[in-house]
Amino acid sequence: MRWLLAALSACVLAVGSVLPAAARPEPLPVTVASAPAASWVPLLWEVRGQGQARVLLLGSIHLLEPADYPLPAEVQQAYAQADRVVFELAPEQMLSAELAQAMLRAAARRSGRLQDDLSPAQWQRLLQWAQQRQMPVERLQLLKPWFAALTISLQEMAAAGLQAELGLDRHLMQRARADGKSVLGLEDGLAQIALFEAMGHAEQQQMLAEALGEADSNGARSQRLLQAWRSGEPAAFWAQAGEPLKKDYPALYQSINVQRNTAWLAQLPQWLQDGHGTTLVVVGALHLVGSDGLVQRLQSQGYKVQRLCRAGACPNEQRRRSRR
Repeated sequence: MRWLLAALSACVLAVGSVLPAAARPEPLPVTVASAPAASWVPLLWEVRGQGQARVLLLGSIHLLEPADYPLPAEVQQAYAQADRVVFELAPEQMLSAELAQAMLRAAARRSGRLQDDLSPAQWQRLLQWAQQRQMPVERLQLLKPWFAALTISLQEMAAAGLQAELGLDRHLMQRARADGKSVLGLEDGLAQIALFEAMGHAEQQQMLAEALGEADSNGARSQRLLQAWRSGEPAAFWAQAGEPLKKDYPALYQSINVQRNTAWLAQLPQWLQDGHGTTLVVVGALHLVGSDGLVQRLQSQGYKVQRLCRAGACPNEQRRRSRR
């Protein structure tokens, strides 16, 4: 489940905004003037286009900790150089109450109770979790299994110290708006919600079982995902985020990752035309790594792609310039 929250920005914010107030973590400050830059290695690539045009691809994670700020120098420089910043969703939609309400409408049951969809043992485990997290059981009964699973996963990541308010994409989005930069979106938030509405009953039950399993790990799985992202190792992040999704949910992997990557790939060439300057594209890190990721797919199309990170920070095999 942690891989889903690492892939779908709209879902992270929408689920968080409709949680009961008692279950929401208090937002924490993300910058301290005297603090040194965070030491994590960004998943950041440069794609060269015509003339001086280029696209910078930055792999985000949608929940972070205060210790992940201030941002590393490479990310600060990429943002400063950007003429425009592109996210999965445009800010006016990603931060809107309307998106949260659309998610809640999609998650609401039309008949029956959540308990009816679960085995007695699974329902008892869910009751135990709800009591531990002070989540009203009556509220859970009204939900479809997929939304209950997302709620559990988001709460467990929050309990491990991760917050949607501190997500890299949200931070850069708010900063870009304040600085007056051009800010764009690659897709519509309703399309993300539709991915879950299309899930079958068995798949939703599996998601809920996995979410409860993650709760039993006391945040260990979420921390492994975060550490893989902080390491800047594409293979390590793929093993934590992409591999389990592709193995356990092949159909969902195709819709969440492959199909969306294909749609985004078709949009990138417009910013690689001469005269378009520098475009910073910030998407979930899952969309950049692996054989279906944007980096390898751009390479296969003949674009020159270079990993950007400070001297000595990148894995050696990732520092090479890639040419078709």
